[in-house]
Amino acid sequence: MGFPLREKRGRGKRFYHSIFRKVCYNGEKGKTAGVMIRHPAVSKEVEEVGMLYMIIASLLYGIAPSVQKVLLLEGLTPVSMVVVCNGFAVVFSLIFCLVRHQSLRVSGMQLLQLAMVGGIGMGVTAVLLNLAYLYLPVGFVTMIHFMFPAIICFVMAAFFRERLTLLKVGGVVLSIAGLALISGGSFEGGILGILLALASSFTYSFFLIANEKWSIRTLPQMTLTFYINLFVVVVNFLLSQATVNVYPQQVGHWLLCALIGAMFCSGITMIEKGVSKLGAGTSSFFNMLEPVVSLIVSTVAYQYAISCGSAFGCLLILGSMLLVALNDRRRGAATEPRQTV
Repeated sequence: MGFPLREKRGRGKRFYHSIFRKVCYNGEKGKTAGVMIRHPAVSKEVEEVGMLYMIIASLLYGIAPSVQKVLLLEGLTPVSMVVVCNGFAVVFSLIFCLVRHQSLRVSGMQLLQLAMVGGIGMGVTAVLLNLAYLYLPVGFVTMIHFMFPAIICFVMAAFFRERLTLLKVGGVVLSIAGLALISGGSFEGGILGILLALASSFTYSFFLIANEKWSIRTLPQMTLTFYINLFVVVVNFLLSQATVNVYPQQVGHWLLCALIGAMFCSGITMIEKGVSKLGAGTSSFFNMLEPVVSLIVSTVAYQYAISCGSAFGCLLILGSMLLVALNDRRRGAATEPRQTV
């Protein structure tokens, strides 16, 4: 049996399908580049397991920012925390690769791409987010950061000629309206946090687009995780040499950093498993639980007061993310290759 790929109009799409056949497909039913592809007919049990994986990932990534803020309030500087936490993530991902006998070999071009994706897409994003946590509640920072689906929609439409659908436009409108409500028209003490969180959304958009368009997309998930975290550590360590930074001084601080690193690695693993069960479109929909978890945890942990306008703004941003995820899910269902006998 095989998966026939229908010829699409346009040079870019023909090239994509050609690359899919030549590079990704390895002749084994349902497998590409070491990642399992979801078949059109999936049992209810498999779908439920996939949903559980994505829910766990959302819980991990939703809780992590509140743990990071504990370290920031204890005096750790954002750059030093990125170095230590992602350093633990490097160790954990390396151990995983060694135990699973997973290759760490990459080409020279892929190494350069990994340096850019890790240093800018993840390294700078982490610093911007940690700085934003000092000026805004963690939940609000997460909500603003999750405007990256809207940013990606415009970038893909402008530079990669992807169709800007009504759902995408609606998502952009809702996200802008939500951000305006969160700001409340009063930027005293909060405008810097909003700008930092918004900048992190742009750098993370670069991370996702590069992962889709560059050749590193063919690497195994944990190998990709290892190199990205490695370059995050390298870039931020070099950045720390020009500034005054405070590193963990107590055993408890080191344990919290290790916990955050483990959350990152575990969350990535859960996402990989969830995508293998549900596909990327459906998985991204369930991943929208992350900002909701982050808002709830930060509100309870730090006793933030949430106004009605800010709460409604958060709902609008969440609604924008759901619209974008729904659009991707519909597009994936429309273009999913059919299995033939």
